[in-house]
Amino acid sequence: MKFKLLSFLVPFLVLRSGTCRSTGAPSQACSSLTPSHPGSSQPSNTSPYQLELVSGNTYAAGGTVTVRLSANPSTTTFKGVIMQARQVLDGSVVGSWQLSGSDYQHLACPGDTDGQGTITHTDGQLVKTLPVTFTWNAPVQLVGDLEFQFSVVQEYVTYWTNMKSSIDSFDSTPPVVTCPADVSSDVPNGTFSKQESWTLPTVTDNSGSFFLVSSTYNPNDFFPVGETTIMYTYRDASNNINTCSFTITIVEVTSPTPPCLSNPCLNGATCWTGTNSYFCQCAAGFTGTNCDQGACVQSSVVTSSGNLTFPQTRSGQTAQTAENCSSDTFRAGMPLATRECVGDLMTEAEWLEPVITDCSEGGDVNNLLDGLANVEVTPENVDEIVKETVSLSLNYSSIDETGIQAIAEILNNIVMVETASMNASPEIAADIIEVVSNVQEVDQEMFDNLGNDTSPSLIIQAPETYITALQMSGNPANITEIQDNIAVMAVVIPQQSLQTGLGFASITQGSGLGSLKTEDISIYYEPNSIPVAEVTSSILVPAAVLDYVTPGETVPISFFLYQTSKLFRSPSLQEAEDPAKLFRRAVGSHVIAATVEGVNIKNMSMDQPVVSAFLHLNVSDPDEMTNGSQCVFWDFSLNDGFGDWSSEGCSKALVNNTRTVCHCNHLTSFAVIVDIYGNQENVVLSIISKIGCAVSVIALVITIITYLYIKKLRNKRPQKILICFSFSLLGLYLVFLTGIEATKPAVGCTIVAVLIHFFTLASVAWMAVEATNMYLLFVKVLNANVSHFMLIASVTAWVAS
Repeated sequence: MKFKLLSFLVPFLVLRSGTCRSTGAPSQACSSLTPSHPGSSQPSNTSPYQLELVSGNTYAAGGTVTVRLSANPSTTTFKGVIMQARQVLDGSVVGSWQLSGSDYQHLACPGDTDGQGTITHTDGQLVKTLPVTFTWNAPVQLVGDLEFQFSVVQEYVTYWTNMKSSIDSFDSTPPVVTCPADVSSDVPNGTFSKQESWTLPTVTDNSGSFFLVSSTYNPNDFFPVGETTIMYTYRDASNNINTCSFTITIVEVTSPTPPCLSNPCLNGATCWTGTNSYFCQCAAGFTGTNCDQGACVQSSVVTSSGNLTFPQTRSGQTAQTAENCSSDTFRAGMPLATRECVGDLMTEAEWLEPVITDCSEGGDVNNLLDGLANVEVTPENVDEIVKETVSLSLNYSSIDETGIQAIAEILNNIVMVETASMNASPEIAADIIEVVSNVQEVDQEMFDNLGNDTSPSLIIQAPETYITALQMSGNPANITEIQDNIAVMAVVIPQQSLQTGLGFASITQGSGLGSLKTEDISIYYEPNSIPVAEVTSSILVPAAVLDYVTPGETVPISFFLYQTSKLFRSPSLQEAEDPAKLFRRAVGSHVIAATVEGVNIKNMSMDQPVVSAFLHLNVSDPDEMTNGSQCVFWDFSLNDGFGDWSSEGCSKALVNNTRTVCHCNHLTSFAVIVDIYGNQENVVLSIISKIGCAVSVIALVITIITYLYIKKLRNKRPQKILICFSFSLLGLYLVFLTGIEATKPAVGCTIVAVLIHFFTLASVAWMAVEATNMYLLFVKVLNANVSHFMLIASVTAWVAS
């Protein structure tokens, strides 16, 4: 990470001849710390000020940075100074300044949450001879790239000068690792080992991330009589390493002495004396330290589901069978039955009748996933858990937002256990990838219902973290796993194979929206052979990554391709949406990623960038158009560590009608975001139409009232036809004005459509009646009277319509 030294020399005190301020810089001076602050400017080479890093070119979390404000000539003085340290990412004020004597004080500026992040002088007429040194205290956790911002007033002359220099931060603090307490346990005489379990160490790090390097033993291992030291080693992203250890002591008892002096063992147990304690060997049906808790002994029951075995269980608890529902059933992997053990100190523990599980189709997949998420994952049951998750995720059409959350929790539990035990395997990796593919088949509405929930981000991290653990283990493997919605290829290659770079591409034919296929996904050891004009997505890892790896070693590289962006839930895209302007932003490509395992590749030279190419996917509706695109990457440092799209370090190198090529200076997940605009309706035309309809309504009402009120005007047939025609037009205009925009609810929309259709047909019918009447009067003339003409016309026009 880097921070910059940035100086703005602008006036922050409005000082005039004969005036002074004894209270230092006012709060208005805070605005002078922004580059947009107005003021007269002067070329930077005329500024007498220089900003120097006295403490070196690095800073660490919890450390200090010493900055010296000097000038040439050294006799230059100043009337005032104000300064802050800000994060480049969001401009927030960080750290605190040490006060250098009584001449300086802290100033409460907007964004300075604790009031310690801004320092200023105490006297508006203060004249200080340079240089002056200031000390800034860094936060206890790394805060990323920084900018130091200064504003200086010298003799009322306004300067505006930008001076920048970049330095790297470093993390020299190893993770804090706390092991569980030492364990001491007794075994009967003649027993040579005992199985022991413990909770994993508690680990924290100032960077927020850490990794297990090694452990000498794992929970549930067997330990011989005597003392054994268990050591855990963890590292952080900066390869700072720390260890912790504890001991497990297995003590063999000396001789059987029932009932061990004070007879502590109950219910017929045998008491054995240890070095500093005793050990109770419980009789069947009892458990606990002193065998004072009833237990139901292991039992086998023959049922219609077959022979069911229930393990020994303490009273008050429920046992599950060792047998599970078969893999071809809806509840695959779940216990075939449960059985409760009841009893207390006064009564012997006994089994109740078993409760048989219905393994058949019809269970709620979301409830099953939620139940599976609550099951403790261990190295012993991880295979069963992941297989059951695969089976349940295949029913993706029934999965809702709670099911997505449960899947995220299950995958996170699996990855944590596997990475902690260092037992990652290609088989479980393939199952995790299949689950991630199935989740992307869940309806988009279910993802929208999640809101700001971070479960999709956890699902993204699961395969990437697991592949990293597998490739960084003692047995890395080449992996190719292509599912409908995600493709993963991980290889371990010699460094000489990277001399010209390494490519990864998908060349799916058509629109690129179909399922991924194995034959379409390839790794290219000769990057120039990638057919960029044909790919749906591709990425080129340049040879420059060799500068980041240890010479002589093989290089593990992993590639990921996501068919959809459903899992990449972006707060920034949601915030950019503007329904009023019919504007939204969306991912308009596949998502492709590359990782050199164990190495953080960033700030590469743009002379050898990471090159990614994308086919433009049709993500707009028929009434929308796309205009503008942006190269982005998924930055897990945003959104409280759960990620968001960012364009930092990426730029567009080529854009045409079908594809976009991006250049970036780091490795991660890449995509293209497009701007989507809806068709804007003509507001002026809409207003004119409504005004015209309103005028027509008024005229029709006047016409109808006039003809109905004056009897002479409604005695003859033409006038009667005109009145009916006016009624049909009036109904059409009224329904149009009041209901044309009533699209919800659906029932109301249907009623409006039916009424507009009816009155339109009625108006046309009454025009036909008028035409018929004119024919009879002006053409036929003789025998023009038709019996019951108006009755026939009304039935035809009103009823037939």
